[in-house]
Amino acid sequence: MSAATYDEYYYVASVKGNFPWPDAVVRLCFQGNWFRLVPPQSDRYANVVLELPGVIPKGGEFAAHVPFATTMHRFLSALSWSLEASIEVHDMGGSTFPHYISGTRYSQVTMPVPSGFWLPITTDTCALRALGLVKEARAAQNSFPTVSFLWFYKAVEVCVGYRGSGPRKFYKDAVALLSGDARLIYDSLNLKTSLEEHMRGSRRHAIAHGEYSTSIDPDDVPSIRNTRFELPLIAQLAEIAIAQRFDLHHCAEMATRARAGIQISGWTPVTRMQHPWCSDNA
Repeated sequence: MSAATYDEYYYVASVKGNFPWPDAVVRLCFQGNWFRLVPPQSDRYANVVLELPGVIPKGGEFAAHVPFATTMHRFLSALSWSLEASIEVHDMGGSTFPHYISGTRYSQVTMPVPSGFWLPITTDTCALRALGLVKEARAAQNSFPTVSFLWFYKAVEVCVGYRGSGPRKFYKDAVALLSGDARLIYDSLNLKTSLEEHMRGSRRHAIAHGEYSTSIDPDDVPSIRNTRFELPLIAQLAEIAIAQRFDLHHCAEMATRARAGIQISGWTPVTRMQHPWCSDNA
């Protein structure tokens, strides 16, 4: 006799961040799983609901929470990457009904979702790890700039390696690709060494190694100010590395390619949903 199972089960995460959230509930499919994006209210954060089939054995739901949480984090990493926004998980939990997690709303705006929306599809373990690192780095930018810097740097490492010709070539070539604030920051540094040496020695080692000669003190305001100042630079380097290694780009880039008639592979356009979040005619 088979074990009793729940007819329905849901895994819910409450999230906050610097992104516009849909102003109505959106249900979408991502890599074979159905999710609901639930807008924030005055008494709660925005919520993300993972719908699970009725195969969860009664009494075994808590043991199953680990893979559920991993699936949720993978989705949030894809969403953070596509929207170029920080997404921070406030709380998670499972239930036999989609119980939204309450909490003070985090100054989060809601708006109709823009047209032309894509989420990256990849099963490459290195790509998944890089996307997760970028999500965590973006979430830590304001509160923990040194942690944010290190996570962005590690995303670059995932793509180009730690030492040798790979990272040397990447940093040398990436200088010509810098734009916006990242370019202005790089020019203002007026480096006497290579960009790779600066990022690895003056930043990565100084953050990660307590015994390093120039180890960064997280309570020293000048050190933190310098690290925070360079965050847009290392963030763009991480984005360049991921785009080059895995051909993963932000939603805006994918929309531009679609309008130009360029064939897109490895991505899913989010168009078939119960709420019209975007248009096929973007």
